[in-house]
Amino acid sequence: MCPLTIESYGYTSETLELQWYKEPVEEKDDIILSHFSLGCEETIKCDKVYAGLKFSCVQMNIKLDRLYDYYLIQTYIPTTLIVILSWVSFWISIDATPARISLGLLTVLTMTTQNTGLPQVSYFKAIDVWMVSCMFFVFAALIEFAYVNVLSRVRLRRQTSVADNGGYDNDQSPRKSVPPKVK
Repeated sequence: MCPLTIESYGYTSETLELQWYKEPVEEKDDIILSHFSLGCEETIKCDKVYAGLKFSCVQMNIKLDRLYDYYLIQTYIPTTLIVILSWVSFWISIDATPARISLGLLTVLTMTTQNTGLPQVSYFKAIDVWMVSCMFFVFAALIEFAYVNVLSRVRLRRQTSVADNGGYDNDQSPRKSVPPKVK
């Protein structure tokens, strides 16, 4: 609800009287807002008394209804698809490092760009919670790849080290997973 108040401060009701027409508001069909549908809820006369003097006042309450379709199409569906796209990296081979890094960084940067298009206010909104959650999932997919990549390299290094030592680990005990080399 958005009140629009017109009030006289310079002239009392004896000098200036504000009145609504019988049909006070004429709604235009060609006026649209991308985020809201609007309409006039009510018009009232709201005379005020200041320092014993009566001043004329009229008020109109404009009702703004948020159009959720706009946010669904512009924010929620694209960010959901970006999160799903970031999960595609789980199906890409661990050896395809450039592809996985590119996909992870692309989704993180796209989420950041999506977040900058939102109105900036000083309080936390529900859409902010959604965007932070999506960013968390996208970033977690990128971190998961980095972690798995490190584990894979350590495992490969151990296997190479064991194979180079003739099937023995550094502590000279035979490894069950790799048979000793035959010379």
